[in-house]
Amino acid sequence: MIIKIRRRFGAFNSFLKPVYKAFSVYLRINKLLSAFADMLRFSLEAVEKRGIDAVHFLLYLRTAN
Repeated sequence: MIIKIRRRFGAFNSFLKPVYKAFSVYLRINKLLSAFADMLRFSLEAVEKRGIDAVHFLLYLRTAN
């Protein structure tokens, strides 16, 4: 009885490990992208306060690279 339960949970665990790993990678990427979006939004707000509109700032960023 105990061996059957262990086997079933072992198979379930081996199925869940890659799912959990993929989900944690997704969360990491999502966190990085949201941090980048926040940084860009804050920089655009700061630029707009100085009197430069956001479109010209984005064009500047595009031509700077």
